[in-house]
Amino acid sequence: HSKIGGETRVFARAPSAVPVCLASAIPEIEAQARLFQLGVLRFTHEGKAFEIQDFFAADTDFYSIFSFGFLSGDPETALLNPESIVITEETAIKIFGTGDALGSTISIPFGDGSQELRVAGVVENIPRNSHFRFDVILSINALVQQVNNQPAGRGNFLQDPIYFNPFSYILLAENTDPAAVETKIAAAVEQKWGTLYKNEGISRKYALQSLTDIHLKSNFEAEIANQGNLQYVYIFSVVAVLVLFIACFNFINLSTARSAKRAKEVGLRKMFGSLRPQLIRQFLNESVLLSLMGMALGILLVILTLPAFNQLSGKAFSANDLANAPSLAVLLLIMCLTGLIAGSFPAFVLSSFSPVATIRGRLG
Repeated sequence: HSKIGGETRVFARAPSAVPVCLASAIPEIEAQARLFQLGVLRFTHEGKAFEIQDFFAADTDFYSIFSFGFLSGDPETALLNPESIVITEETAIKIFGTGDALGSTISIPFGDGSQELRVAGVVENIPRNSHFRFDVILSINALVQQVNNQPAGRGNFLQDPIYFNPFSYILLAENTDPAAVETKIAAAVEQKWGTLYKNEGISRKYALQSLTDIHLKSNFEAEIANQGNLQYVYIFSVVAVLVLFIACFNFINLSTARSAKRAKEVGLRKMFGSLRPQLIRQFLNESVLLSLMGMALGILLVILTLPAFNQLSGKAFSANDLANAPSLAVLLLIMCLTGLIAGSFPAFVLSSFSPVATIRGRLG
């Protein structure tokens, strides 16, 4: 949170110097990593031009905090060397024609000249539901090298405590209370830069946010990527539940309207010894079976229309999102509940018909 001249603004970034200072001042912080968004990387390799969209620089502890799967290379040392980069398997194949690109080099425009970078690690492709995606991660030591080589007087942005630049991530020790850490953060910031902020006429508050809350609960300035909105999730969930209830209500109406056609069936079954609980189970099973058929048809329609929906909405949903145990369990639960709710009233009504009255053509 930054307050300047009475206006409060909330940023998803922090000044470069802050996380480094906090990591050394607060023992509950086991590791910190700054992530600098460097924009689009354009370069030529073996006569072919490349454009890498997600190009970042990160601290050496980046892979101590995040558990991206390494296909090759050592996560503990991958970002130590200023000339080192870590790339995804997809990027490796795109540039080098193979995922086995460890030790390969590329030359990129960097600073006032160019720099040769060596692939020190290849990681698995980033899942689509990740908080952020990257193609290339550059060692932050390359930025340090650039700062050390620049003329005096330009200032060191890596030690800047005022202007928001990197995204900052910290790893807290197990069973640490984030609220207690926030209190220590406020004290450390006040001790280190309180006078500077006061002289600059600004007020700062650095708050922690759980990584799992960022996508749906974060709506700050300068986010690393477009985020979702939890309010929309609630709205669409309510709409989906209402649609299901309307479908159940319509099924009940149709089943009740068709009850006259099934009255003789119920009467005959009762005359031949069927008990009411058996009839109730039969009608509920029929309803659940119809719900299962509807779910199968719905999944098929989703698969067929998903490409058009993604193109229209700008999203990247995949049918594979349904092909996991939690999603399938939820779908089956919804299917069973829908079938039971929709079939309960017709089941109890139809099973209550008098066998003698139904054979005579009367209900009741």
